[in-house]
Amino acid sequence: MRISVLIGSFIVPLLLRAQGPPALCVPLTTDSTSVGDHIDGVQLADLNNLGSGTLGGPGYVDLRYGSPDHITRLMPGSSYFLEVVAGDRADEVISAWIDMDQDLLFAEAERLGSYTSTGPGSSGTIAFTLPVGARAGYATLRVRMAYQVPLVDPCQTYTYGETEDYMVLIDDGSPCIPLIPFGNFSGESITGVTLNTFSYSNLVGDPSPYSDLRHLGAMLSIGIFYNLSLTSGAASSELLAAWIDWNGDGDWSDPGELLGQGYAGSAFQTLVFSFTVPADAEMGQRVLRVRSWDSGLPPSACADRNFGETKDFTVGLRHPAFLCFPVAGNTLGGDEIVSLELGGVQFAAPAAWPFHTVHDHVPLRFDRGVQRTLTVESGAHFPSRYQLWVDANYDGDFNDAGESLFTTISSASGQVLTLPFTLPAPMDPGQTHLRLRCSDGTAPAPLSCAASTTGEIEDVVIVVEDAAGPCIPYVAQWTQRGDHIDGVQLGAIGNVGTGAKRGRAYRDHRSLSTPIDAGTTYDLLLTAGSDSLHTFDAFIDLNADGDLDDLDEHLGRAFTTLPGEQATITFTVPGTALPGTTLLRVRTTDSDTLVGGCGDLAPGVGETEDYSVIISNSTGMASHTAGTFTVIPRPGEASVLLVAPDPWTGSTVLVFDGAGRSVHQGRVEGSRTVIPARMWSTGSYTLHIGGQGPQQVRTFFWP
Repeated sequence: MRISVLIGSFIVPLLLRAQGPPALCVPLTTDSTSVGDHIDGVQLADLNNLGSGTLGGPGYVDLRYGSPDHITRLMPGSSYFLEVVAGDRADEVISAWIDMDQDLLFAEAERLGSYTSTGPGSSGTIAFTLPVGARAGYATLRVRMAYQVPLVDPCQTYTYGETEDYMVLIDDGSPCIPLIPFGNFSGESITGVTLNTFSYSNLVGDPSPYSDLRHLGAMLSIGIFYNLSLTSGAASSELLAAWIDWNGDGDWSDPGELLGQGYAGSAFQTLVFSFTVPADAEMGQRVLRVRSWDSGLPPSACADRNFGETKDFTVGLRHPAFLCFPVAGNTLGGDEIVSLELGGVQFAAPAAWPFHTVHDHVPLRFDRGVQRTLTVESGAHFPSRYQLWVDANYDGDFNDAGESLFTTISSASGQVLTLPFTLPAPMDPGQTHLRLRCSDGTAPAPLSCAASTTGEIEDVVIVVEDAAGPCIPYVAQWTQRGDHIDGVQLGAIGNVGTGAKRGRAYRDHRSLSTPIDAGTTYDLLLTAGSDSLHTFDAFIDLNADGDLDDLDEHLGRAFTTLPGEQATITFTVPGTALPGTTLLRVRTTDSDTLVGGCGDLAPGVGETEDYSVIISNSTGMASHTAGTFTVIPRPGEASVLLVAPDPWTGSTVLVFDGAGRSVHQGRVEGSRTVIPARMWSTGSYTLHIGGQGPQQVRTFFWP
């Protein structure tokens, strides 16, 4: 709300802040409009100010934020007609400008055009197209008339003429910008914002009712509770609200995106809105919008109001132990990564919010311990700093020992810089991120996961391999949708509950092993992750040649349709399998397209896990027919019944729990063998039976 005071016989608004419209050059005319050299009308889209000029009126009139008729919304890339009506004389030269970059100057490139009046009251039209690159926000439209001046300057002093300033709102819709015709100069404003470790304060107030402050903000963790504090302006009362675009669709109208709303009943009052980051929110940068306004409900992130202001900030959403998403900065000052080249691939680096790109569309592989180079083209500003890191321990940050790879400083505009780096030899093979960060070279160097007000971040997903190790598939989107492996059970291998949404795309569990026999049938039990659909594939390197694409090395495929569901791949080890320790690989994706044991998924989601099996070849020994015994859990009798044909009598029986611990040892006592299970815990168990021939295995659940 506004406060008015009586001065003399006039009631005028009391401006509660010293801040006014943006300061521009004020052009002078020594005789102004004394002989009729004035502007008598301006029309542009919804801006309409006709019949306004007067003989002997002022030579400069500031009409910004004075009326809903003195402002209009323009869209970059669109064409418009500006109509200007001349005053009382002919030969008036009229020019117009829009401060498209909002630097409070009128460059020649910002001139919309000119025309010369043909007589008193004549009108002329200036046709123009607003450039696609015009900066979104409130900008000044200047219309100037000067008598018989061939090329009118926006600021120079002339003898006769008039200048009028209006406002236009350049709005490309991304994000929407509310139109506030009276601005924020009556005190309906936001002077403070606090969220997590971020704090913003501006008691003087901004000169525009919209502030794009997306180079400022906070990093938040998914699923965590936070308090957002907003401090009102100098108005005696105003409404405040805040939103976060959780799904990144460019609006704030989805359920849960309104964080809170409230009424400030006094000047500079602080309101607190509490919220929890949704557990299903995707990682990345999102826009936090805060608004103040005088009246009108319900709150809307995009609705036009008469008085007030809107501010946009950035919040980076991260998942614990996965990639950090700090506020990256911006490239308006020229601290920029124009392009980067890595592994023979050229990556474009768009100079646009959120100034952070994750390049996950091109599979790149590098051996650890081998030197490589990254090439970057610098931006227009120098010196700019370029820092390179690797997440060597897969914890989502780049702050650990050995993770900083190289730093260099540009010394010229558009300079090509080479950054040599070596991935640490001790790091585990797997899929991780390289981070390249640019910032102002004259400012303190930002940490890899800290906020910066300048520059940008480019992350490249890479696969780190051991030259002597197995191939590692590239999975562009990791397990971000919950397509992960949450359990692998085979013989002595009982690795359960280890997967995670937004977890690693590759896990090396080759230290876990189990013996298997050639010619024997086994059940490989697999547990799905948190997504509903999973496709499992399993492979064994039967000939130990380092790949998984030979005959019979694909063990089979299984599907699940529910989170946490279990599936079984039953397979028989070929008699031709090479004895010894070799690779068992399990893969899951959300697709039913077979990509093989080493195939990349770009795009795609999923996980790969590696284990070891020890193959024994018992060719020439007598064997029992596969699949001739049955395991029947009997919880009511606290036992398991083993039903087997007589030839199995006397064979050894071993039972292991899900962790690979032995819980029973005995022998087949005949066609029906009772195995006590009173002390067993709930879970999955594996029964091994063997005698004179190859071992047979069955997996079952207890109870």
